[in-house]
Amino acid sequence: MPTTQIIRIYQKNLDALAAHYVEACIDDSEHIRIIRVFISAAVSILIEDGETDETVGYVESTLRENAREFYTSNCAKGHPEISNIGDYIAECAEMFDYIYINGVTAVRLNERANR
Repeated sequence: MPTTQIIRIYQKNLDALAAHYVEACIDDSEHIRIIRVFISAAVSILIEDGETDETVGYVESTLRENAREFYTSNCAKGHPEISNIGDYIAECAEMFDYIYINGVTAVRLNERANR
C-alpha cells in the first residue's frame, strides 16, 4: 500500500480523536497518551505487515507531527489573550513532546516538586 494512503487512513482516526478531544474537553495529558497508544499500535501493524523501516519511521513521525501540530494550534485557539503567542505555542509543543515521551506521571511529579 502506498505510504500516503497508509498515512491518510491513520490520520482519519487521529482526526476523529482530535474532534473528540475538543468536544468532550478531555484532559490534555490523557489525549496525548491516547495518541501515543494509537500511533504505537499503527507502527506495530505496519511492522507486522512487513513494511520497511523507512516507511514505518516516516508514518510514525508524520502522524506524531500532525497530532502535535493540532495540539499546539488548539492551545493557541484556547488563549487568544496571550500577547506572545509564539512562545506559548512553543511551550505547548514542548509539553506535547514531554507527555508523549514520558507520560503524565513525570509531569505530575515535576508539578509536585515545584510547589
